[in-house]
Amino acid sequence: MVQGPVVLAMAAQGPAVLEMVVPEMVAQGLAVPAAARVTTVAAKADTAAVKAAMVEARAITVAARAAMVEAKVTMAAAKAATVGAKVTTAAARVITVVERAATAARMITVAGKAATAARAMIAVVGVATMEAKVAMEEVEVITAVDVMTKEAAAITVAAVATTVEAVEIPVAAAIMAAGVATRVAGVESPARVADHL
Repeated sequence: MVQGPVVLAMAAQGPAVLEMVVPEMVAQGLAVPAAARVTTVAAKADTAAVKAAMVEARAITVAARAAMVEAKVTMAAAKAATVGAKVTTAAARVITVVERAATAARMITVAGKAATAARAMIAVVGVATMEAKVAMEEVEVITAVDVMTKEAAAITVAAVATTVEAVEIPVAAAIMAAGVATRVAGVESPARVADHL
């Protein structure tokens, strides 16, 4: 413990030192000068102000932390919004792809129907072509039959003519022979011989 004279000597060095030794003076029962009391009150006031400032600083720190938390929440919300936007964009792209696929499927269906119709038309044309070929073959057969009929008719006519000629030749020969005989015998004229024949 610092002795009283020493404390007084230290207090005499000024208010700052006096403020430091006041508690010791009070503990030793020494009289504390009024200036020291005022200084102590001021020191206490300063201490209270410092404490108030510290409390305010703490409050500011808490507010800053709250602001930081709010900022983080805002950033998280922004990130979530960005993610949501990306998800929406991805969904839109998926929908677009699905729509394009559906359009392509419809086009493929239309193309398939067109191909089926084309094949049906080709089949019809093929059938018509076959029918036309059959008709042409029938016409050719009919034409050939007509030609053969005409040839047969011509052959018949020729045969008839040949037959007639074959008949006429003996008749003429007979007539000529009869005429010769008549002239030789002097019995009948060629007209009478023809009548007998």
